[in-house]
Amino acid sequence: MEIQLEKDGKSYIKCVDCDYELIIPKHCGRPMKIVGNNFVCWKGEHNPCCTSASIQELPFHHDEPMKLAE
Repeated sequence: MEIQLEKDGKSYIKCVDCDYELIIPKHCGRPMKIVGNNFVCWKGEHNPCCTSASIQELPFHHDEPMKLAE
């Protein structure tokens, strides 16, 4: 799922049970995309080229994976 930037230049994920939001992490200068229950670099899976892994697990809140905020 390609992430679209919001008006403040950031994209968010949101808890499915409450209004808690987190900023989607960036990798290689752009927001990561969501694939399954993971964030994946927009370039796809590759060796770390910045300071973080190219695949990161989506965070959980209230024991549920967070979803893209709409």
